[in-house]
Amino acid sequence: MQIYGAAIALACAAFWALSSILWRKMGEELSPYDMNLAKGLFGSLYLTLALTYVGTTRLGVADFLSLALSGVFGIALGDSYYFMSLISLGPRLATLLGTLSPLLTAILAAIFLGERPAATAWAGIIIAVGAVAWVMVDGLPAERESEGQRKKWPQGVRQGLFAVLCTGVGTILAKKAVAAAPAIEVTLVRIACGLGALLLWGAAKGRMRGSFHALCQPRKLWRLGLIVLIVTFGGFWLSIVALQYADAWLVSLMLSTVPLLILPMTALAFGERLRFK
Repeated sequence: MQIYGAAIALACAAFWALSSILWRKMGEELSPYDMNLAKGLFGSLYLTLALTYVGTTRLGVADFLSLALSGVFGIALGDSYYFMSLISLGPRLATLLGTLSPLLTAILAAIFLGERPAATAWAGIIIAVGAVAWVMVDGLPAERESEGQRKKWPQGVRQGLFAVLCTGVGTILAKKAVAAAPAIEVTLVRIACGLGALLLWGAAKGRMRGSFHALCQPRKLWRLGLIVLIVTFGGFWLSIVALQYADAWLVSLMLSTVPLLILPMTALAFGERLRFK
């Protein structure tokens, strides 16, 4: 079962890498808040339609609250700060920070879920994280970012680290309840609760009118719909399926391969030249 879950998480990583490229392009037209709001709106719609075929179960109060908090931390906060980091740093550097996620998730899982990776597993986590980071740094394009872009790096790093923390907490909270319902229903609860938190924040800040105006432009709607379709089922849903079969630390470790997968994708999407030594 662990191997099955790891394979699913690896497939999920490929979809996350693709979505990072697509979100970066949308980040040239939309704010991080607007992108996250679109993800919640379209994602909730897709999953609700899917549930009409799959059916629902009756979640317990504790499981529902765990998933709701997972949505607030992992999606409303984690994804918002990831989008901010993505715009400030670009997809390669933003995902490079994400290599810290497996180690953090393993620590949180040991504390709150009682998962006890063997010493060899801890060594594997550290080696894998280090290898991914090494390849990412060595594979950065020869052309350096502009001076204006470099000035955004400190802020982008802070945003990325906070995103990693929120994502780790969200993963642990989701793992506690993944066995309580089908993966699609679990995913819907997480996304819908994350969307609810975003709507409350946007209403308090008076952003809703401007956000909906930005999102409801026909030339953006079809692209957003396609991106969120990939994110919802290739990212969120597959990650929940993976958590149903494997420990949280192992799923997080497989997802840390996103930076490796994103290198050739960014080269193709943005015409960046990679160095190979």
